[in-house]
Amino acid sequence: MNRKTFSRSIVSSVRKGIALTLLLGTAAVQAGPVTVDYTIFTGNSVWGTGSFSGNDADGNGLLSLAELISFNGSNNVEGQTVTLAGLSGFGDFDISHNLWLANGTGWGRSGFAYFSWNGTTNSVNNMWARAVTQVSGGNTVPEPGSLALGGIALLGLAGVRRSQRNNAR
Repeated sequence: MNRKTFSRSIVSSVRKGIALTLLLGTAAVQAGPVTVDYTIFTGNSVWGTGSFSGNDADGNGLLSLAELISFNGSNNVEGQTVTLAGLSGFGDFDISHNLWLANGTGWGRSGFAYFSWNGTTNSVNNMWARAVTQVSGGNTVPEPGSLALGGIALLGLAGVRRSQRNNAR
């Protein structure tokens, strides 16, 4: 392999690396509070509505009960209101998939409630309810490692170009 072919091979590899970095290495984390508006349905009827907010403090992409900063819900059927202070159980909320997991404690059982109150005596769970959610708020921030990887790829490309110019002289 001559010098010119070798140089082209390096440039091609660096370009592929940059493309792969940009394609796969753009992981993002949620920054700032995320607010979720929800509607609870039983059959085709609205049972209740509300919202909750939280910070994904551990960076796992889920909001848990410990990460909530507010919760407000109203029950249209029985006229009850639930706040963060009265919450007993809470199913994790998957931020990136806009999906409320019914894995909280309710009715004295773990792993099937969206949320519960009154010491888990009352719960909105997947036996009778369906939750529809809409995420708002929060900013996605590029993960530092992804930015560093992209920067290294750009430095490699600059080095190859500089080498090509020196070889052309």
